[in-house]
Amino acid sequence: MDTDRSAREALISCGAALDHLRVAMAAAGWQSHIERFPNPNRPNHVASVEFTPAAFVTERDRRLAGAVGARRTDRLPFSAATEWQAIEAVMAGSVNQQAGHLEVIAEDLRPSLEEAAQIADSLRMYDTGYHNEL
Repeated sequence: MDTDRSAREALISCGAALDHLRVAMAAAGWQSHIERFPNPNRPNHVASVEFTPAAFVTERDRRLAGAVGARRTDRLPFSAATEWQAIEAVMAGSVNQQAGHLEVIAEDLRPSLEEAAQIADSLRMYDTGYHNEL
């Protein structure tokens, strides 16, 4: 494990695999119920998944499942975090200080970050390859 000593990339890969499982199961007619890090005493237990039959499968479910093999990134917008202080505390406690650093952007700097994101979004507006992948 010389290239991923913090296991960061491995954890990101687990998240991607979990999302691909959720997408594939939705296309197969199953709803996924995911509990992330269900046991605080077992940090390597990344998630528990249970399935229930879905009421229906949408065309979007099928398209997303079909895209799993072709996609390399997920560029969907993030939804607003709820209960940010609890999330921040968990993230801060999860950071391996020797491998990385967590810094929350100060409230007064967030408009600048939002502006940068809007500029990036406008640059992608006419990027055909980007839109084809989406």
